[in-house]
Amino acid sequence: MKDNLYIYIPTRGRLEKQATLKKIPEKWIPYTRLVVGEEEADSHIEKYGKELIMISPIEGLSAKRQWIMENAHSRYLLFLDDDLRFYTRNGNTSIASTEDDMNDLFNLIFYWISDLKYAHAGLSSKSHQFHYICETKEEQNPKNYIEIGKMWAAYGYNVDIFEKENIKFDRLPLMQDFDVTLSLLERGYPNRITYKYAHDQVGGSGSPGGCAFYRTNKLMKETAYKLEKLHPGVVDVVLKTSKTKWKGLSSNTRVDVNIHWKNAYRKKIGNISGFLK
Repeated sequence: MKDNLYIYIPTRGRLEKQATLKKIPEKWIPYTRLVVGEEEADSHIEKYGKELIMISPIEGLSAKRQWIMENAHSRYLLFLDDDLRFYTRNGNTSIASTEDDMNDLFNLIFYWISDLKYAHAGLSSKSHQFHYICETKEEQNPKNYIEIGKMWAAYGYNVDIFEKENIKFDRLPLMQDFDVTLSLLERGYPNRITYKYAHDQVGGSGSPGGCAFYRTNKLMKETAYKLEKLHPGVVDVVLKTSKTKWKGLSSNTRVDVNIHWKNAYRKKIGNISGFLK
């Protein structure tokens, strides 16, 4: 099995809107796969070529991510949502990432999960990028990353550690990324998140495509309470309201979760106040 970083982009219903794929540098295309269901395989092969397509026999994002983990081309992989834009920090602002920035980002994630043996690592969302700068007191310790925090839409894994700890993506139909991150933190594996680079989603979290095909208010509620049960003392079920209604939901208000990421890590290693400074 090859030891390069492979990039997997699970996708559904976005044949003509592959925003993330457009940002993948040419040198990384041989290590990138659009992961599609069988019913969409022919159309994606016709448009993007056979070498770029990985056909999953399983639908549903949680189950598809688990299937990818079990059939990965490498021991190191990066999951990216299919609708992402990328940004690079430029002083106190963010600018669109260049091809060189994207190369540096992928090399950084690869270095963290391979050479440094982090079980999981990723990049900040754009909305959290400058919050993390304040959190790390960067003027005293300019690291451009934090340890122990929220990752979504863009994160990498060391597959050997993932398998050793018997982590599963398919325990929940939604919020599977939160469940996996918490499971690894609770087993004593801190994650590392760069805020030099960041992402957001074209159209926002509730845009059509992806899990919007099956996401409902009922499923959101059921998943939130299951996540709370799986991670007691770490997850709180709450009501949240968005400015716009998410695709598949009946209203702007939904049952969702607040997560105390550092509490999950404390479960394993006790008081880590010194480590987190």
